[in-house]
Amino acid sequence: MSELAVVTVAIVAEGPTDQTVLQAITRVSAGPAIRFLSIQPESSDAFGGFGPHGSGWKGVRSWCNEAAATVGGIHAYMSSRFGPQIHLLLVHVDADIAGDPEIGVQKPCPPACATTNEIRKIVSTWLGCDVLPPQVLAVVPSKSTEAWILAALVARDNESIPNIECIMEPARRLTRSPFKYLRTRDGEPKKEQHVYTDVLAPEAAFIAAASSWANLLASQQSSQTRCHLAAASE
Repeated sequence: MSELAVVTVAIVAEGPTDQTVLQAITRVSAGPAIRFLSIQPESSDAFGGFGPHGSGWKGVRSWCNEAAATVGGIHAYMSSRFGPQIHLLLVHVDADIAGDPEIGVQKPCPPACATTNEIRKIVSTWLGCDVLPPQVLAVVPSKSTEAWILAALVARDNESIPNIECIMEPARRLTRSPFKYLRTRDGEPKKEQHVYTDVLAPEAAFIAAASSWANLLASQQSSQTRCHLAAASE
């Protein structure tokens, strides 16, 4: 692939703020010659604003099942047969889904990877694969994308939070001192898109540039080596 070639990266994620963080991290890690396709959730006035699959992990599962049912499976979906060729597909779900009765793979944490690895196997089955193809990365933050953001903020401030990837609902930490980036609504963190776009995603991307993300994405573009994306500090 020439240096001038544009890499098309498609993102399937639980929500729009997850897409924003993944785009920021990918761009700073892999360079500017990237075209993003935000496939799931859709931005639509119909179906509650998130398209026919809805949002959340069940929306990701629904999208994966539909893609797997395409003639030729996920390989055909990523080819140019159905639209722009997709060079890299990021499929995101948060590891906190492991405790859902429909998933049921929650493991003791630490280590975070005990659960995230199980979730990756499940994502593979959703896509109809025994092993994910080299152009597909299952992106599974533990416990959620906000854990990566929290880790970036802590590193920025030269602080430390033990077992940061094992904190349930890390978004709540972002509503409290010393961070207070998120407001609350009815006691729950309010994930305002502009806060993620303008502040939180760039913070996460800055730290990711020196982490495993850079190596994973670089190898993904230069070879057919199969990669799994672990949580940031694994």
